[in-house]
Amino acid sequence: MVNFRYAVARYMPDLFRQEPRNIGVFVVSDSHIAFRLVGQKRDDGELDLRKVRSVQRDGSVYSEWFAHWTELVERLNRSHYFPSVFADRAISALVAASGNMFTIRDGGLYVPQADALTVEDVADILFQKVVSAEMIGHGLTDDDDEPEAQPGTLYGSVLATFREYKLLTRKAEPTTPLIRVRAPVLSTLGAPHRPKFSQLNSKLVVMQDVDFRRGSEESVRDHALSTAYMFADIQSANGAAQPVEVIAIVSFAEDRNFDAQNAGKVALSRVPGARMVDWTDSFDRERFVRERLAVAASHN
Repeated sequence: MVNFRYAVARYMPDLFRQEPRNIGVFVVSDSHIAFRLVGQKRDDGELDLRKVRSVQRDGSVYSEWFAHWTELVERLNRSHYFPSVFADRAISALVAASGNMFTIRDGGLYVPQADALTVEDVADILFQKVVSAEMIGHGLTDDDDEPEAQPGTLYGSVLATFREYKLLTRKAEPTTPLIRVRAPVLSTLGAPHRPKFSQLNSKLVVMQDVDFRRGSEESVRDHALSTAYMFADIQSANGAAQPVEVIAIVSFAEDRNFDAQNAGKVALSRVPGARMVDWTDSFDRERFVRERLAVAASHN
C-alpha cells in the first residue's frame, strides 16, 4: 500500500485573532503532487473567482497566491528529484511558499484505508475532509444541520423520506435516537467527518448516499471511494468507544458508469461490516426505513 505526505493551505483573515481557515490540500507521492484549492475548477484547474468569496470578497490577493502555488506545483512536478527524496523536497518547498495571511503547513503522513488510491484520489478525499463545506462554497455552515437538496437526486429522495416519517432532528445532542444531518463525527484526521446522515442509540450508525446514476464516471468513482474511506476512518476513530455501523444508500445505473459502479462496490465491500441499501429496490428501501424507525422509537 502506497503512503502519501500532505500539506494544508490556510488563510488567516485576522492576524490579531490568529484563527486560520483551511482552504486547500497538497498531496505528495514519491514522484508527483496533486492539489485542491478553494475555487479551483475540476476540469482545467483554473480559478473561478465566483467561488472564492468565502476566502476573500474580491479574491484579488487570493488569486495571486493561487497562481503562485499552482506554478510552484507545476515546477516541482517537472523536477528530477529521485523518488527517495521527492516528497521531502516538495513538502519543504511548499511550506516555504507562505506569507502572513496565506500559509502552507506540513500535515504529515497519510496512510489510505483503501487499496489502489492514486495521489489524485487522496487529494479529493482530504480536500473534502480538511476544508469545511462553507469554505468550499457549498453554502453550508456548522449551523446548517438540514440543508436543502436538489429535487430528483438520491440525497433529496432520502431526505424527503426521513422527513415524511419524522425521523430527523435539529438537536445538537448526539444522544438523540433520531437522525441528524451532516453532524460532526470523530475522525483520525483532526477535522471531523460530516456524513450525510447519522443515528445514535446503542451504536453509531453512519449513512451516506452514493448515486451511481448522476455525474461522470470519474466523479461517481471518486465519491464511492471517498465514502469507503470515510466509513473506514470513522470505524478506526470511534470503534474502541462504541460499535459503528456504516451504510451506503445507493442507486445503481443500468446503462452507464459500469466501471465506476464496480470500483465503488469493491471499495465499499472492503470496509468491515459495510452494508449497501439499494434505494431503487422498494423492499430494501422499506426495510431500511423500518429499521431507522425502530431505532428512533427506542431509548437506552
